[in-house]
Amino acid sequence: MQAQRYLTTDSGNVICKTNQIKGSKFIVIGGKTQIENAVEIRGDMSPDGQPIVAIGRYCFFGPSSSLIPPVREERAYPLKIGSFVYVGENSKIQAATIGSHVVIESDVQIGEFAIIKDCVVIRKGSKIPPFAVVAPHSIVEPRGRVTELPESGRPAIELYCRQLLAGLSLDPPF
Repeated sequence: MQAQRYLTTDSGNVICKTNQIKGSKFIVIGGKTQIENAVEIRGDMSPDGQPIVAIGRYCFFGPSSSLIPPVREERAYPLKIGSFVYVGENSKIQAATIGSHVVIESDVQIGEFAIIKDCVVIRKGSKIPPFAVVAPHSIVEPRGRVTELPESGRPAIELYCRQLLAGLSLDPPF
């Protein structure tokens, strides 16, 4: 990580300076979160001056991913993301809620108003349709197949996020 390309906040967030973050005063980040280059976050869509994108702690957003609040009838609604969430490269999120301890691999599309519960892994190239609900402790495969995430998934995801944000380059444990 090159220091001149990144900004570190008082709460430990590490944000690349080449991002497309719009409406930053309507985006809340809990801390210890890393936002890589070319990430798009649309806080400027707030209809009432309240925060519209809320991100928990220990999250990682890969290059060229996007976080866009869901829209219905020309009104944007909040996008809430829990803690210990990993979003891979080129993933597009328009969900209403992403729970905690969630891994979204690269090239994933999550449709508007989808709800991703806690302890979920969404595999590379998967597409979650609008308004879908993904049950907790699930692994979603690209062709829609869903299997169960073992009980060890929660601590494994948490450890993975902590190590990744500490600068260790690791393969996911799931």
